[in-house]
Amino acid sequence: METSSANKLRNLFEKYTDHNCFVCSKNNKIGLKLEIIQNNNNCYADLILGKNYSGFPDIVHGGIQAAILDEVAFWAMFNKYKSIGFTTKMNIQYLNKMDVNKKIRAIAINIIMQKNNVNVKVELREKDKTLTKADVDYRLVNDIYLKKYFGDEFLKEFIKIKNEKD
Repeated sequence: METSSANKLRNLFEKYTDHNCFVCSKNNKIGLKLEIIQNNNNCYADLILGKNYSGFPDIVHGGIQAAILDEVAFWAMFNKYKSIGFTTKMNIQYLNKMDVNKKIRAIAINIIMQKNNVNVKVELREKDKTLTKADVDYRLVNDIYLKKYFGDEFLKEFIKIKNEKD
């Protein structure tokens, strides 16, 4: 099985940083350990969250939902453009309650780049019902900042990943 560039980037974070992402890291003992699937130029994740992630009784906390939306949007952006960006703005609409212990799909539905900014529209769905949707904006980070934040070895390996043909 071929390793995707998103999986290579996750491995790169684990290798060169103290990768402890609450949403996607397998190293975070209390994290969600969300497995994000690449599908052509898109990404999605299927999940079931228990009561540990509730706010109101039996309803997934809005902050947890926001974290999932941001994470899926980030990986969709990376998957499509092979660039790293930092979240600059997130507009969320909570349309319906998200019950605990229900199968949910988080899915990016539209990804658009303009100059150094990327907007990703992402949703949380239960079957065909949209529960929560968000517009997430990212500012792409250039190589100088990647080196500053993550180090020279990380940057060298990231450039290799970025330049690979899919």
